[in-house]
Parts: sequence; structure tokens; C-alpha cells
Amino acid sequence: MMTDVTKTRKTVFQGFVLMLALLFATGCGKAAPQETTGESRAQSTTLTVSTTTASTTRQPTATPMPTRVPVNMNPLTGQYSMDPENAGKRPVAIMFSNIQVALPQLGIGSADLYYEMVVESGYTRLMALFADANTIPEVLSIRSTRDSFVDVAMGHDAVLVHFGASVLCWDYMAREGIQTLDLQFYAAGCWRDPQVAAERGAEHSVKTNAELVTAAIPGKGLRGTLSEDAQLPFTFRHPESFVPADGADCESFSVPFTAWSTSPTAGFDYDDTTRTYAKSQYGGLHIDGTTGEPIRVTNVLVLFTTIYPLDPYGHVAARLTEGGEGYYLSGGKLQEIRWDKGGIYDPLVYTTLDGETLTLNAGKTYVCILTSEMQGNVQYK
Repeated sequence: MMTDVTKTRKTVFQGFVLMLALLFATGCGKAAPQETTGESRAQSTTLTVSTTTASTTRQPTATPMPTRVPVNMNPLTGQYSMDPENAGKRPVAIMFSNIQVALPQLGIGSADLYYEMVVESGYTRLMALFADANTIPEVLSIRSTRDSFVDVAMGHDAVLVHFGASVLCWDYMAREGIQTLDLQFYAAGCWRDPQVAAERGAEHSVKTNAELVTAAIPGKGLRGTLSEDAQLPFTFRHPESFVPADGADCESFSVPFTAWSTSPTAGFDYDDTTRTYAKSQYGGLHIDGTTGEPIRVTNVLVLFTTIYPLDPYGHVAARLTEGGEGYYLSGGKLQEIRWDKGGIYDPLVYTTLDGETLTLNAGKTYVCILTSEMQGNVQYK
């Protein structure tokens, strides 16, 4: 289990912030899911997670923010594509509805990093992160958040943008003193699309964009710069270096989140020419409605844990503080890994089975968090 070292990381990041300074002077109700899932893609091989584990004395730690990180390095992708004037600012994490009636989502393909988990009744929700709030396009549809997404967002020191929350999640955030950009109570940060409301329902019609989000952060009194305790979320290779995951061939991967009929199966198909995976769900490609293109990522992380009920109404949460096993996909290869997370404000940490820090290829990453009970249903070829 990773120890809680959050309060001891201030010195390194203060040097990073100083370097940057020297270089650059409301409301709608929730609706029940209204979808049926298409047939899952047939796969040739069923995976089982290896019982091999690293030493019990291993205590992986997150990567401290280096003092000489390139100012144009995107901390979520490792690519040198960041506007230096926006370096050191908090990333933005936006909650997206992912039931079929809400599709296609708009602007989701422009995100740098994705998390997908079950929220209730078998269906999943997505949280997409943008390292630079100024790059957020017009996005749709923004939905409510849940406890586990809050934990992941806080591990990135991200501004969490959502429209409402479950009662339990509101209680959790109030108890922990967590501040977010809840558009249900800040109408200046969003608008409703009347055509989408008429076609899909009002709960799926909430939109926002870079202009509104960047104005809403100070407007809501939220901190705009990264905390002194901030850490790099991943360890990346240089963008000019590319090394496939250390494991078996894997050009097609299937991730069923649950056995519920409402639950999508996340698919990832590798394209060797672009060295990326195209995301699919509900029997087809996961399309950004703005571009007409599927979500494409360089890395895929699949994390197994306990998904446990929170109340009699079907709300669930992922147990993130005990760590577990998982897979890393990149370059058409699959590697078994381990992952850990400390407290609310600690990031997820990834290691090899030998306890070494996992190094990712520079590029976008998609993280699937699902119950260990579905391990035997994960397939690849």
C-alpha cells in the first residue's frame, strides 16, 4: 500500500513554479438510463490476471514534479504541445454522460486523458481531462459526478466540472471540503442546447466551452494554479522515443464493465500506422460528434478493484485505496502491471510487477476502472 506522502512534496514543486514565474511574466433532474447494449465484439482469447505480485515491501511513490520540466510539456500526455503561458495551471476534468441516448458526445475527442467507471445501474460515466482549459471545445453532455471520480480528479489537482452529484457525493465533498465547478449552481458557466433537449432530454443538453470554463474558475472563487503538492500523473518517455508494452501481442482488447444489459463494453483496436488505439462501445466506434472521428489514444490502462454499493438505489464506488492488478496496452502489446493510490489528493501510481515505475509512451491515455469480478471476461487477440 502506498503511504500518504502528500504533505512532503512542496519543495520540489515550489522550484517548478518559481521557474515558470521567471520565464513568463441552473438545474435539471437526473433521468434513469434509457439504453440497451449492442452485442459485444467476439474475441479469440480470454485473459486471466497473473497471481504473480511484487514484493510486499514495495511502496511505489508518485513522480515528483521536476524542477526543469519543459514549459511546453503537456503533463497529461508527455507531448511538447502545451502553451507555455498556461503551464502550471490546474487541468480541467469534465464529467460526460455515456448512456446511448446521450450519444454522440461533443468535444470529447479533444481531451488529453480519460477515465471510465460504472456509476449505477450498470452504466458507465466518463471523466475527460484537459491539461489546458483554453483548449476545451464546445462539449456535450455534462452530467453529475460520483465519489470515485472526485477522488481521481483530486489526485490530478484538477478543477472538476460537473452538473450536480448524487446526494452521497455532495455529502462526501462537503465533509472533505472539496470545491468543484458544479454548473447546476453556476449557470454562467454553461448553457442548454434546446434542440438536444427536445431530442434527447433536458438532462443531456448541458454544454460549456473554454471561454465559459476559464471565466467560471475565478468567478466561482476556485484556485487556478496547481498546488505546491502537485505531481506528474505519469512517467513518460520522450515523445521521439516509442517502446511497446512489455508483454503479449494485443491488437484488439475488450473491457466489459459489468454483466448488466445497460453496461457498455469498451473496445480498443490498434492501428500500427498511427500507433494509437481506436475506442469503441455499444457495438461501434466511440465517436466525437463534432469531428466524426473516434477517440484515439496511445496508451490504455485497465485497473481491477472492488466495486461496492453505496446505497439501496444502485449507486456504487470503486475502492481505490488498496491498489491492485491491471494491464497496460501500448504499441500493440499488453503488459501486466500493478497500481496504487493513497489518500484523496494522491494520484494513481503505476508499477511493473517487479515494482519499477511504469513508463508510458507520450500520448493520450484511456483508463478503465472495473470490478475484479469481470477479470475473466476481459478478452484480447
